[in-house]
Amino acid sequence: MLPADYRALVVDKGYVMELDDCLGLWSEEGFKEVSAEIQRQRDAQQISITAHREFFASVSDVKLDSAGRISLPKALLESKGFGSQVVVAGVLSRVEIWPAERYRALQGTTDAKAEVAAAVRSFL
Repeated sequence: MLPADYRALVVDKGYVMELDDCLGLWSEEGFKEVSAEIQRQRDAQQISITAHREFFASVSDVKLDSAGRISLPKALLESKGFGSQVVVAGVLSRVEIWPAERYRALQGTTDAKAEVAAAVRSFL
């Protein structure tokens, strides 16, 4: 079930794909922007045709049902080791869907906290 705050993101259709250790979920408009950037990088030969194909091959469209749920492709769930618990986290223009155990393991690490502190200090 997608939390109510994120349902508007995919009210008509959304797009989900592998993203690092989680799944990324974009609105239709957000995905168009990401796709355009991937195409721009391919046209500029910043990424290979193989990476370009991999990107588009890993994308699936999703829709909300009447209860606010989305069905995620089994292959994507298996690729990331999802169990029965997930974490849904908003990250600017997308939603990340994580296996709960992996998300908890990554949160609050000293390296991540130091990196965030340095990024914030850079513009203060």
